[in-house]
Amino acid sequence: MSDREVNTDGKMLIVGREDGVLEGYGLHSRKQVFHHKMSDSVNSCVFLSDILCVVGCCDGSVGIMDLRKMSDLVSTIRRSKSPILSVIRKDQNTFIASTADGCCFASGLCSVSSELGIVEWEDMTGADCDPVYGISLSGKMLYSCCRDSVIREYNLA
Repeated sequence: MSDREVNTDGKMLIVGREDGVLEGYGLHSRKQVFHHKMSDSVNSCVFLSDILCVVGCCDGSVGIMDLRKMSDLVSTIRRSKSPILSVIRKDQNTFIASTADGCCFASGLCSVSSELGIVEWEDMTGADCDPVYGISLSGKMLYSCCRDSVIREYNLA
C-alpha cells in the first residue's frame, strides 16, 4: 500500500470491456472481486448504490447487477437493438441512459415479490436518430450531446 493512498478500503472499481466482460476490483486490495460475461460489449457502467451497478451494452440491453451476488444479473431490459452509449445515476433507484438511435430514457427500479425489476418511466427525444454520445445531470436538468452539435436540455422535475 502506498502512503499516498487514502480511504480506498471498501471501495470498488468496475470496468466494462469491449469483449463483453464486466469486472470489479477492490481498490485497497488491488484484487479482482468479480468477473461477469455480459451479452455484448460493455459501453457504459455506473454504480446506482453501494450494492447495485447498471451496465449498458452494445446490443441495446441494460442490466442491473447486485454486487452481493454476482453470479447473474438481477434484471435486464432491452428497448431496441440500438447500442446504449451512456448511463448515469440520477438517484439510488433511477438511472438515465442514452442510445445510438437518438433517444435518452430514464428508468427506475421496482421490487416485486422481493425481486428487483426495471420500470421505464420517461423518454426524452429530439436528436432525430443521431447518436446521443453523452449525458450529464445538474440538479433537475439533464443535458445531452450528439453529432448534430446541439446541446439539448431536459427538465426532469
